[in-house]
Amino acid sequence: MAAFAVGAVLLVGYEVRQMVSETRAPQVVSAAPPTASAHFVEPGAARAETYSNIYKYDYVGPESCGSCHTKNFEKWKGHPHSRMNRNPSATTVMGDFGDARIDYGGGHATFSKAGGEFLVTLYVKDEPERQYKVTRVVGSRFIQMYIGTQIQGPEPASDPVYEQEVKLPFAYWIDRKEWFPQTYDENVGGKEYDEHQNLTNEYAYQGKASGEWQRVCIKCHNTYPYALRFDPAAKGALLGFPPGDVSIKTLPVAFRSNEGHLAAIETSDLVTMGISCESCHFGGREHAQKGASISFVPKSSDLTLAKAPPAGTGESPYAVNSICHQCHSAEPQGPLYPDGSASWNAREAVDIVASACKSKISCIDCHNPHEAGPAKADAPDRPEHLAACVGCHDKLKTPESAAAHSFHQKPESATCLDCHMPRIVHGLAGFTRTHRISSPTDPKMLKGNFPNACNLCHLDKSLKWTLGEFASKWGKKPDLGADFAPSDKPLGKVWLEHESPVVRHVAAAAYGRSPTGRASLHDVLPILDDPSPPVRMFGVLAIEDMLDRHIGVDEYTPWAAPEVRKKQIEQIEHSAAEAP
Repeated sequence: MAAFAVGAVLLVGYEVRQMVSETRAPQVVSAAPPTASAHFVEPGAARAETYSNIYKYDYVGPESCGSCHTKNFEKWKGHPHSRMNRNPSATTVMGDFGDARIDYGGGHATFSKAGGEFLVTLYVKDEPERQYKVTRVVGSRFIQMYIGTQIQGPEPASDPVYEQEVKLPFAYWIDRKEWFPQTYDENVGGKEYDEHQNLTNEYAYQGKASGEWQRVCIKCHNTYPYALRFDPAAKGALLGFPPGDVSIKTLPVAFRSNEGHLAAIETSDLVTMGISCESCHFGGREHAQKGASISFVPKSSDLTLAKAPPAGTGESPYAVNSICHQCHSAEPQGPLYPDGSASWNAREAVDIVASACKSKISCIDCHNPHEAGPAKADAPDRPEHLAACVGCHDKLKTPESAAAHSFHQKPESATCLDCHMPRIVHGLAGFTRTHRISSPTDPKMLKGNFPNACNLCHLDKSLKWTLGEFASKWGKKPDLGADFAPSDKPLGKVWLEHESPVVRHVAAAAYGRSPTGRASLHDVLPILDDPSPPVRMFGVLAIEDMLDRHIGVDEYTPWAAPEVRKKQIEQIEHSAAEAP
């Protein structure tokens, strides 16, 4: 009863607070005492006063934090984290639901509104019509995805398909104001639908977890008690801290009964929709109610923490990077590079802890967690990004010493990040920097003709030239094996023909950034007919950069039939030749 009483007092401050204005984010959801949820093992009454920040009654919600931390609270409301996941409304839905239509996969889909609901209706050849009601929106800056439940279809009314919230098969590209098939953004090997495949997310309907919101999407796009991260089926991926560093004495009830399967998190389990303060700071009850210091690690008498940051250094790389690792450690969405680093975004924390700098640098050295980052993937580096490097490498602080080290006289022509964190990771709006801090001389990358920092700028030079530069300027001779013979062919062209889809796309993006512009258009245009759907869809950005103009979906349609795409590509090249 003592534990329940503590929880009840706390709930007075934040129970069932739906945001009054939809422009404020995220929405605060119901908060119930631990005894009201089957997911939680209630801490015993004798331990009610023990510091705890992992159970639901330990969480007070972002408005409680904002009552004191007003500056950070206001900044956070403008951060994409706060809008990561929201309920649908006139202000949160950014897609065109004004009877828009997309033709795809032997059928088409329409996007409409009726009775205050946002509807997605699928019409597939030889298949019955299915209609979905949007129940959640995901994303607000680059691409917005939609979660929904089926409200019309051939299944009987009692079928569980009408209860499942699943990721819908189309997403909206906000800046371009275009709908596109969701598979075109899923991975570099994204699949096509054809007239024999159902445009519904058949993997969810068949009972698999890959598209079900409550088992997958909810876990990185929302704030919920840390105790719910101990899902055995997740194999520690949600914990953030290195495997074995944190363990719980008793698993929550729901997980014990769902071993071997991803456990669902219910909406009632959430502290907020979207990423709010306590996703990073853990439950703030002790701090808000008792004035206790914030802990940068999870704490409870039910937990065992094998390793903690040194006293007085709560913002250590170990703690901060582990916190970010809770979500920025997604399963690979595309193939990994030979050095083990990600080719697709959302694995930044995995890459940083595999870097040589892992014990010296933390995510917040470059990223202010309360402020939105650059809106463009290729935005210029900020001063704090470079300061993070010279904080340790102080001998390279001056422009003169940096130039002597890089052999580039203009600092802006090649920064620390250009050489040691090149743009080779597929993001939502272009290529972002890898977070595997490494050397351009890595033999694992060079031997397979995978992207290296030097040739991302020097596209016209061969790998043989690059190896010569390593030797003559830096005294580096990577061991590529006695039988390795580097090509004399420009490496940019080698990459455009590489067997790996992501390498072909990296090359196209590099040509798009290159001052060579239209001179290389003929070499790069085949990216629009690449066998990989996501490479085709995002490859158009490189062509736009080269032509310095927008190419709409009517001019080039990444999911059109091959013969249609061929004619579109020919017309783009013809128009470029005719342009002044």
